[in-house]
Amino acid sequence: MKFPGVYTDYRDMFEREKLDAVVICTPNKFHAPASIAALDAGLHVLCEKPMALDPVEARAMVAAAERNGKILSIAFHYRHMAPVRAARRVVDSGELGNVYMARVYALRRRGIPSWGTFVQKHIQGGGAMIDFGVHLLDTALWLMGNPQPIEVCASISQHLGKAPNVNPWGQWNYHEFTVEDQAAAFIRFANGASMLLECSWALNIPESHENISLSGTTAGLDVFPLKVNKAHPRHAGQLEAGLDAGRARQPWRCADRRFCRCDPRRAAAGVAGIPGAPGHRDCGRNLSQCGGGRRRAPG
Repeated sequence: MKFPGVYTDYRDMFEREKLDAVVICTPNKFHAPASIAALDAGLHVLCEKPMALDPVEARAMVAAAERNGKILSIAFHYRHMAPVRAARRVVDSGELGNVYMARVYALRRRGIPSWGTFVQKHIQGGGAMIDFGVHLLDTALWLMGNPQPIEVCASISQHLGKAPNVNPWGQWNYHEFTVEDQAAAFIRFANGASMLLECSWALNIPESHENISLSGTTAGLDVFPLKVNKAHPRHAGQLEAGLDAGRARQPWRCADRRFCRCDPRRAAAGVAGIPGAPGHRDCGRNLSQCGGGRRRAPG
């Protein structure tokens, strides 16, 4: 593959090349300056998460987008996963009632990135929370309608990341591990809702766990795997029991009575029938089991 140009300074590239948009995939320290420079050069920007090192930088990025009339988007790709899109439809339908409690788990038993600059705070700004937990936090807030936080009680720790031989993802210089490997928080919102958040790269737990659980006044919802927890005792924890003929026609339901719509016409691409879904992740089954006619490709 031949590249039309290689640059050591992104400002030179913005000036010389005829670009419409750029993707910022630098270490976190450079997200804000590179994004602002691109926006001021008249380019749309897709910036990797986390948005910036602090709120001051983030607000400067938003201001640059607004004054130049350009799009600034942050790569929170969890929002586009099929279970999350389906969960959003459930929340928007009002089936959960008023969502007043959220539990967010982004827990790895062992999963410290051993490459790049992930473990250096002066470049990355943080560790497990800013790298991994931020995906689940953003998704939970999005599902809840982005309520305004008014109080946060949080703690972080730095234990296993500073010890050798604890990580199957490869070794790193644990003497220079300067970020958190675990974080926990309790968050209160202006609308009366609350959130419990746990995140880790390395933690002595039985196994890794990733989920968002929402509790509302009429029902609850778990995202990974997707399940609605009905308020009636007979239906508690049972998605299937809550489906009647009318609800089965809603866009997040399928003939398999799970939260997906598997379209056989799109089976060859291995894509679920939910508009914009990135893959057949919504019901956790291969396409031949869910009416698609063939298995999806690995990955």
